[in-house]
Amino acid sequence: MLVLHPNSQCDVCLDYYTANREPHAIGCGHVFCQRCAHPLCTYHRPGRRRHRSTDCSACRCLQSLTRPSCPLCRSPFLFSEVRRLHVDKATLPPATPQSTPPDLDSADRARQFQTQLTRIIRGGATASDMCVVQSELKPWLSTQRPEDHADLRATYTLLYQFTKHKQALADVEQKCTILEEQLENERQQAAADYEALEKQASEEREALLAAQNNLEEGNARLLKECEELRTKVCNYAFVSFDQFS
Repeated sequence: MLVLHPNSQCDVCLDYYTANREPHAIGCGHVFCQRCAHPLCTYHRPGRRRHRSTDCSACRCLQSLTRPSCPLCRSPFLFSEVRRLHVDKATLPPATPQSTPPDLDSADRARQFQTQLTRIIRGGATASDMCVVQSELKPWLSTQRPEDHADLRATYTLLYQFTKHKQALADVEQKCTILEEQLENERQQAAADYEALEKQASEEREALLAAQNNLEEGNARLLKECEELRTKVCNYAFVSFDQFS
């Protein structure tokens, strides 16, 4: 008798083994759950209405394979050779209600939304496109069971988050552009102010040089006048001395 770990799960559907999802072995020895490995699984039961096998997203059992081969080792097998394994019932969690695939109308509608989302992704998602999809897809998903259309929900969520971050990035880029324009205007204004100050400083330097030249000329003139006065004084003193002598 086989004893299963509580966290053991099927490698196809990734669901845990339960009382109504017992492990079954195929010819190569690999083990899968009853719903995936059984020759007459609930979804592929004769007479049941089902989706096209190429677009089947509701059932991932081995019956949906084009050629019956093990998904792990690719060894061919026969459904008649599938054998149920005897396990310790105490190690299996209680049975859970068996989920049924969505109906055809729901699946077709989901496929239409998936196609629309793919077109938006390939063409570049915009905020307006996401608003249109959100106005239709979000109310429709609210009418579906939470376990249905997991791929569509994941695609919508990722695309919504991507568009949201893309819009936030666009807002940041717009703010950066505005700041760049402001900095460029401030740089041009600073350059103009610097040019004006440089011109004013040049004019003031020229004025100071002119004043310095005037002072030097005045000083030279005063020195010359002082020298002339000194000469006259010396000549006057000499004449006076000769008269008295």
